[in-house]
Amino acid sequence: MMIILGTALLLVSGCAGAMKSPPSRFYMLSGMQEPGAADTVGEDMSDVRIGLGSINFPAYLDRQQIVTRISPSEVRLAEFDRWAEPLKINFVEVFRENLAIILHTEFIIMHPWTRTANIDLRIVIDVSRFDAQPGADATLIARWAIFRESDGEILLIQKSVITAPAGSSDVKAMVTALSRTLTDFSREVAAAIQDVYQKEHGK
Repeated sequence: MMIILGTALLLVSGCAGAMKSPPSRFYMLSGMQEPGAADTVGEDMSDVRIGLGSINFPAYLDRQQIVTRISPSEVRLAEFDRWAEPLKINFVEVFRENLAIILHTEFIIMHPWTRTANIDLRIVIDVSRFDAQPGADATLIARWAIFRESDGEILLIQKSVITAPAGSSDVKAMVTALSRTLTDFSREVAAAIQDVYQKEHGK
């Protein structure tokens, strides 16, 4: 009887080991390493103080699992592919670093800030979509605005729809494509900041 019981326990243990889940894989967005040939700054922006916030993300992305788009009305949560940190935090930090590279300034401050920060321009962003379709495109859709911080006047309102080919259904490829959409979005916003700054100063 003891031999039979011992054999049964070994079989159960073996099955449990065979059914062990594969390890989770963790990903982060990547930013620009240096400005490209098109990222030329027309004016010296080093003294312009830019505030980022608020930046809003849709609730369907507020999770650790990577979300992929299956159809216009269906998304899928990856079982083992996850973000290494909350996606909104990663998005905002990469966006900030991209702007700093393009505009050649370190005066980019996250909300909330104090009055002593002396912010010149404030960027508000409302992201409505930031996901990829396996084997197709990554898509970033956002509405955003630039405010003059001193009096709260809206200087620009814009909507961006940016896509980048993922090339395959591999999650790493999709994350890379999402990073490219964020880079292109950063360039759009940086160009608008330069344009607004020039108009504000009569240039």
